[in-house]
Amino acid sequence: ALAVGGAISGTVTDAGGTHHGLANVGVVVSSVSLSAIRARIAVSTAADGSYSILGLPTGTDYQVCFINGSAITGGSSDATGYVQQCYNNQPFNQPSNSPNPVSVTEGAVTTGINAALVGMP
Repeated sequence: ALAVGGAISGTVTDAGGTHHGLANVGVVVSSVSLSAIRARIAVSTAADGSYSILGLPTGTDYQVCFINGSAITGGSSDATGYVQQCYNNQPFNQPSNSPNPVSVTEGAVTTGINAALVGMP
């Protein structure tokens, strides 16, 4: 029998002024302890900045990072790109033993894993 997976969801916005949703931001989820099962999964945000990653095994050390896509849209008109970061305003290139891990429970959605990315001038 197959186990029911869990999920992570949230929204990525522009940190400036009106906090518009950002489309096409890469969302990368990884887990050191589950690396043999699923070391890294990536999706892109929808037009409103939302994302969902489904079918994740139960775990307590997922790291969620938000990276520049090739065509991010929806944010500040004067931004030429966005600073990459991990969940809870953590630097993007931090070690995989994140101080802010995200937990996933079988059959449940861990919501509110959001980010507000700072635009680059």
